[in-house]
Amino acid sequence: MWLRFTADMDFKPAAGTTIEYKAGMVQNVTRDCADEAVTAGKGVRLNAPRKGEVADKAVDRLEARLDRAFKHNDYRTNQAFSASK
Repeated sequence: MWLRFTADMDFKPAAGTTIEYKAGMVQNVTRDCADEAVTAGKGVRLNAPRKGEVADKAVDRLEARLDRAFKHNDYRTNQAFSASK
């Protein structure tokens, strides 16, 4: 079952075993894990991704990171320019 975690969660499938999921992760998990996450309000169920969607999401994430990096650099450049006036 596919799940998007909306908050950090520790799932304990057996004694002595803990699986840590971070907010924002999209994972194929067991039904028990999904039920626990949804009940706790830490995850939402998703439809299974179609072929090719994973690659597209990776590209989208990379583009978002580049956009943030450029905006950050523009902010720093604008601060330096304002300070030199």
